[in-house]
Order: sequence, then C-alpha cells, then structure tokens
Amino acid sequence: MEDTDTPIPRLFEQYCSALTEGDLPAAVEYAVQIDDTESRIDSLLSDFTTAVENDRRVLARTILGQIADAYERNAADFQARTQRAMAAVEEGSLTESEREELLAFARNAAQTDLTRSGFLVDAVNFFEGTQGGSNLVETASQVRRTERDIDEASETVSSVTSEASLTATPSILGSTAPEELTRGATVEVVATVGNVGDAESATLAVTVEAEDGLEPSRSSVEVGRLAGGDRTEVTVELTARRAGSHSATLALEADGSVVETVNKTFEVSERAQSVREAIAGDDSGELDATDIRTAITHWSNDAQVPGTGGKTVDTETLQRLVTEWVAANGGDTDA
Repeated sequence: MEDTDTPIPRLFEQYCSALTEGDLPAAVEYAVQIDDTESRIDSLLSDFTTAVENDRRVLARTILGQIADAYERNAADFQARTQRAMAAVEEGSLTESEREELLAFARNAAQTDLTRSGFLVDAVNFFEGTQGGSNLVETASQVRRTERDIDEASETVSSVTSEASLTATPSILGSTAPEELTRGATVEVVATVGNVGDAESATLAVTVEAEDGLEPSRSSVEVGRLAGGDRTEVTVELTARRAGSHSATLALEADGSVVETVNKTFEVSERAQSVREAIAGDDSGELDATDIRTAITHWSNDAQVPGTGGKTVDTETLQRLVTEWVAANGGDTDA
C-alpha cells in the first residue's frame, strides 16, 4: 500500500479483507476503529486526494465521511473562536492592528465555511458521476491551503482574544439533526449553546417554533446562566406530521430577549424506507463497502436508520447485507 497520512486507508483494507473472508466480528472491529479514528483535516484531505487520483472511489467516499465528521466535530470550537473574535472587536479595547487581524479572521472564517461546503458538494457530484476527478483534486488542494491558512490565523486570534476581558456573549455554536425523516417519526435536534465571553450570562433559554408539518415536543427549554467559556447541549424533539419540506427555528433568548436564531429544514417523506433502501439508496442498488460500514455503525450503536420510520439494523439484516456484498464483489477491496 502507498504511504498514507492517516490510518484510514490501512483500516479500510483490513475491513474489506475481513468482509471478503466472511469474518464479521473482525470487520465490525475495523469498522468501529475507522469511526473512532480522529485525524487532522489536512491529513484526511491528503489521503482523499490520493484515493481519487488512484480511482479508489469507495475508499475516497469513506474518507469523505471522515472529513465531514471532522467538520461537524470541530464546528462548535470554530464558531466559538469566530464569535469571540467579533465580540472583542465590538467591545473596542483592541489596538488598530489587533482589530484588523480579528476582522480579517472573521472574513476568512466565513469564506472557509463556504469553501468547505463547496468541496463537499463537489465531492458528492463526483460520486454521482457529474464531475471529473481532476476538478475534485484541484478543489481538495484549494481546501487544504484554506485549512492551513485558517489554522495559522486561529493561533493568532486565540492569542489576542485570550488577553481580552469580554462581557457575556451567549451564542448557538452549532446544531445537528437528521435532515430526512418519515411522516410520524420523531427526531432529536441537538443545539450547542455557549457563552464565548468571560462574564456570567443572563438567564438563557432556547425557544422552538415550527411550521405546521412539524410538531415540537415543547416550546422552550430552560438553559439557565452560563459562566464564561461554558457550553451545554439542548435537545428538542420534533415529530413530522405531514410530508413535504418543513422548517423549524431555534431561538436563543437572554432574559427573554432573542440574541440569535438558527433555522433547520427537514424533508419529510410519506413512506418509510426499508433498511436496505435507506443504506444503499434504493432496494435494487448495489451495496459497496461503505454502505456495509454504515450498516455496521447503526447495528453496533443500536441506532435508528434515518428515513425508515424508526427501524434499526438487527444482526440478521446485517449478515444478509454482508453476504450480498461478498457474493457481488468477491475479493474486490474497493467495491
């Protein structure tokens, strides 16, 4: 195997070999190791580029999933750093050069978010066959440069803002939820609420408003006061009542006044998918090794498969999917 920057390609090879040999316990172990591996985004992008250049599409899709997970995992810290930089600028206690540095960082942070989103869209287009590999490699190289630049700038920003003493600055630092669900299903929206300032916050609460097609389990969640730098997670349940595209708004309030809002959009389908359909894209589509790893992840965590109306992957289903993949792909470790 060629040199790699992360353990993912090696673990992927071992995982596929275990599947091919019918050794499900070993395949599960390697799949879990892939899920648990946390690598630097720059290193993941390097291995992703190599996989695309070598036409290792399934490996590339596996690494892309790790990149997306890393973005989600780091999102709250990235948002908190940006919000603290803007709060320091607004409080006006900086030198002119410090102020310009923080403003430049905020602009670059916004551009970084756009660059990351554009890369993920381009990657999806590549896997769907609507974009060539050479274009994606160039995009990945651009993203690597962007990530290096923002990492360097982050160190400077942290140094400047650590010297500041800021008033309370509550913010929604991120939110996660499945984007697709079935009518009648209930999903959890998890919002990370933080105080990126130094003083204690006012009493905080998160309120929820949803369109008619969605029904929240409650209209508000009390957060209380947050000390400087503290964070907490708020969970809200939404039940889909009607098929279609529907949105919900989470609003962060401080002493009853709205300080920030976040909108989430959900696509609600009328019919629940089968587990195989949800994992492979349709009931007749071919499974690849990444689909099997997704099934293993749901099975090992006893987690509901999105779009199935609450179904999980039981052992019998997992074994059937693995058998199907082995029969279709034999010893091909990038299928």
